[in-house]
Amino acid sequence: IFEGPFILLAGSVIVGAITVFFAFSSFMSIQDDFKENVLSDILEDSVDNGYYDPKQGLSESQVYRSEALRRADFFKSEDFLSGALMGVSFVSSDVQLMQLQTISTGKSSTTTYTPYFKGRIFSFEFNKTFAGAVQVMEKGKPVAQRSYETLKLESERFNETFKTFATNPHSAYYILTPHVCEALMKIEENHPGKLTFSFLDSKLFVAINDFQDTFKLRIFRPINETFLNAFKDDLAILNDIVTSLKLNREIFETETFDFANN
Repeated sequence: IFEGPFILLAGSVIVGAITVFFAFSSFMSIQDDFKENVLSDILEDSVDNGYYDPKQGLSESQVYRSEALRRADFFKSEDFLSGALMGVSFVSSDVQLMQLQTISTGKSSTTTYTPYFKGRIFSFEFNKTFAGAVQVMEKGKPVAQRSYETLKLESERFNETFKTFATNPHSAYYILTPHVCEALMKIEENHPGKLTFSFLDSKLFVAINDFQDTFKLRIFRPINETFLNAFKDDLAILNDIVTSLKLNREIFETETFDFANN
């Protein structure tokens, strides 16, 4: 007696699943076209000498050079953007890192990939080479063969928010002035997610672990001026980093400073 309705219901479910599949496939195609033909112009015009490639990303060596992230069993990088802002050159991309985990239930076990970082990584270039490395991290600790020392700064509020590590304490105290510490706090307040700032050699790496796809096209949202401007808002952290930390100012424009001999 229930055979007819049951068959109709099963058929409806199958048809619905097929419809969703093709709709999703079409959406992914639309997203690829949007990124390559529309978003690229928006992003490249937002910074000097801008270059955007949705299918390219930072390499594993670039990401791990920050000494802030442990090596992943699964690595994915996309939405590469490079350029300059107020004379400060940068490269960036979305990065996803996952580790392989085995979950045992006693009688059986399953293996799955668990994400531990999903967000955006920036690498800024400035005309100063620091003698020593400094890591300011909301979560975690440096991943490097060289030895880092844990430091406490004068601001208790800063110490409650970040953990500070340095290979040379003098480097940290020279870089992390009260103004810079306040700027890092401001960036942390303005951008949800776990932040890491790595001052290494002549680069500043910034990693924001917010489990977001930065330039993802949202389904069912109308494509209008407000929608397009939202992608520019995704770059607000770029402006905050350069202006708040004053990366184009004197502290980042001099030659190498050897803390051991000054």
